[in-house]
Amino acid sequence: MTKRKTTRRNSESVQEVSKQAPTTLSKFTAGYWRDRVFRPTYTRQGKRLQVAEWWAKIQHGGRREQLNLATNNREEAARRAVRLYQRVKSAGWDVALAEFAPDKAESKEDQVPTIGEFLPAVAAAADIAPRTLAIYSSSFRLLVAECFRMKRDNRRYDYVRGGRTRWI
Repeated sequence: MTKRKTTRRNSESVQEVSKQAPTTLSKFTAGYWRDRVFRPTYTRQGKRLQVAEWWAKIQHGGRREQLNLATNNREEAARRAVRLYQRVKSAGWDVALAEFAPDKAESKEDQVPTIGEFLPAVAAAADIAPRTLAIYSSSFRLLVAECFRMKRDNRRYDYVRGGRTRWI
């Protein structure tokens, strides 16, 4: 039987760690963010370098973003992180990104429409008989499904139990 490798031990003892005060600060205070803002690092020509500006990593609603706070001052970065977090919580990611990181916010013009958005737009704009449009739509969906190698099964014909709706 071989001996298991052990991991390197933490230099702080349990007593030292337990003496540290737990963070009870709210995420809506700069004190909370002061220790959580960070400077990303990168490697260039074998040297580890650090970005000059402070960044924050925020998660809300199943989405996590790293955002540049555009300042070299840690205190100001903490204040900006609070404002950003408040905006994300109150108005959502789209509004917050439009304010704090306009280059990250996607406008509707930049987004490629889904097939579900594209076909009704075609129906509204084109002067095509409804039956012809239904046949073209079905053929188009089939082509796209084959291009993306979507799983082919007979559930797409099941309009009674909702298989067709899920496939569309």
